[in-house]
Amino acid sequence: MRDLDAISNDIIFVSFEQGGGGHKLARVLCALPDIYWYSNPHNGMSPWNVHFNRTDIRQRLISKYHFDRTSEWGFIPPTHDYVKSFIPSVTAYYEMWIKQYNKLDIKLDGRKLIICTHSLPSELLEYFPNCKIINMIGDPTIIAHRYINTSALFPAFLRLDWINGSETTHGKHLRSVGEQLGNDYTVRDLWAYDNHNSLFTNEMIAEYYNTVLIHTTKRMSKRTNFWDINTMNTQDINYNTIKQFIRNNT
Repeated sequence: MRDLDAISNDIIFVSFEQGGGGHKLARVLCALPDIYWYSNPHNGMSPWNVHFNRTDIRQRLISKYHFDRTSEWGFIPPTHDYVKSFIPSVTAYYEMWIKQYNKLDIKLDGRKLIICTHSLPSELLEYFPNCKIINMIGDPTIIAHRYINTSALFPAFLRLDWINGSETTHGKHLRSVGEQLGNDYTVRDLWAYDNHNSLFTNEMIAEYYNTVLIHTTKRMSKRTNFWDINTMNTQDINYNTIKQFIRNNT
């Protein structure tokens, strides 16, 4: 079984805040011949297939650039940021992650695997020491505004069966909320329920935006002040520079 040190040699993380446009950048990079693309009808058979007639990925109905990690070998597990409410322990989760990843028996044949993540570079390098990271820097006000018009509308009722998510404390909470609001509730509905015991309403927009902005600003400060030889901080995206970075063997 390959360990995280070995696996991380194959991975390029696109690390960004929610609403930060990471999936759009990742699609462009996946058009390179030495980068794997998650080809299927719901993501698009090619990374440039951003227009579609139908998809089972509800997030794509909100943001056409979104894609999931469904590969030809199976579903590649997410980084800890996606499941932290279900499994708070980072170490415990990555012990599960490596078992799930190895179970897929992935054969990249010299290609790199791009994984979109909201985990900070410092968090990723603790468990994936040999990975490359594209750390997306941006204006928190713009990102927070984009967030409330995209990510906030994503579905919040997640089951995560592969980690028995429905039986965790958070999973049971999501089920309870679903009993009150219906199972189609969104991320902003979950926030409204937890803070106001109701569905989201337009009267909550200013409060919600300020909450997101404070959170994004704090995290962007950490991103901006981080440096590592295998991490590229990028604000004004230059694809040639990024391509050189990911192909450079450091």
